[in-house]
Amino acid sequence: MKEEYKKNYKEKFSKEKLAEMKHSYTVGAYLHNFPGTVLSTFYTNNEDLNVLTGEGSEKYKQYLTEEELNNIPKYKEWSRMQPGSKEYFDKQEELDKVYPPALDISNVKTLTFLKENLDASKIKLKETMFNEGINIGYYILITLIPLLIFGVEYHTNFGKFVASLPYEKEKVYFAKVILSFLTLMVTYILTGLTNIAVISNSLLGEIYNVPAVLEINNKIYILGIGLVLLGVILSSFCGSILSIGAMYIPALTLIYYPLGIWIAIGRLFFVNYLPEGPFIDNIPRMPIFYYFGYTPWKNIIIYLVILTIIMLLASKVYKIHNVEKEGEFFIIERVSLVGYLILLMGIFAFVLIVLIDVFTINHGLAFALTILLVPAVLWKLIRIKIRI
Repeated sequence: MKEEYKKNYKEKFSKEKLAEMKHSYTVGAYLHNFPGTVLSTFYTNNEDLNVLTGEGSEKYKQYLTEEELNNIPKYKEWSRMQPGSKEYFDKQEELDKVYPPALDISNVKTLTFLKENLDASKIKLKETMFNEGINIGYYILITLIPLLIFGVEYHTNFGKFVASLPYEKEKVYFAKVILSFLTLMVTYILTGLTNIAVISNSLLGEIYNVPAVLEINNKIYILGIGLVLLGVILSSFCGSILSIGAMYIPALTLIYYPLGIWIAIGRLFFVNYLPEGPFIDNIPRMPIFYYFGYTPWKNIIIYLVILTIIMLLASKVYKIHNVEKEGEFFIIERVSLVGYLILLMGIFAFVLIVLIDVFTINHGLAFALTILLVPAVLWKLIRIKIRI
């Protein structure tokens, strides 16, 4: 079917063709042509749908025709035959006239897409249509919103101008928060409308469900609210685009940040330093997983509520520092040392890994160079004031 559409790409995908593919899928699922493996390489709207078949194949029996049902004993007999024999090929030729061609089991997204839309009159484009690579692009763009709205002020003399205005600092803070969310909303609407335009002119143009096209953006942009809230929180003690951006990784990884550094450094010096498996799997999922894999809605809601509370607390310390400190890496003195230590852990591990794995420097020498240079250089960098 894919080759057929490649030859004539302007042809729309008809209800008849969709019904044909659905039927082919259900027959394959009932006859156990598809593996019952868990699929975690893409989003889906329901964790149960991450399994294609398994023991539940009996429910697909209702979709088979009378002829297909009557020939199941012959199919089972053929499946037990020795492949390659004349009887095997003769029986296969007979059964090929009864059963539709099996779908390609390597195309996981197509199979799950058909399963999600099995009883739908119109195609619902859901989270299945997104993959991790596309999500990363969206989230990088969304991250730019708080970086620019909150970070540019600290990087330029505009900060002094804002500080001179007769407004309370908290009001300025929340005005920027509202501007960030409005920008995110406009992006959401424009992306949704663009998707509708693209899909309307695609193979699915005649049989897709319009509201569902906007719905598939929901999780990405609601998680985008989390990224904006993180930027807003970080802006309360970070003094430039660079420092806000640098603190995103520790904030998104939380417990995994020091743990990952510990594991990375340990494996450089010890073989089988930390066993894979239950130890790592039992640690609570870090927030960055919420952005690049399937996450239940309740977890997202809890995550956003926590960030909102922290954001409201962060508003109390916004700009209580001296305006002259704007442009520094960290603008609240009490936070400077903590922020420095957080960044030091990550940069220390990164430099050590690069020296050993990339430049193949002796472990002891690499460790000595990292200890001697990284702390002093990083401390110097975060004390530099960047203003325009």
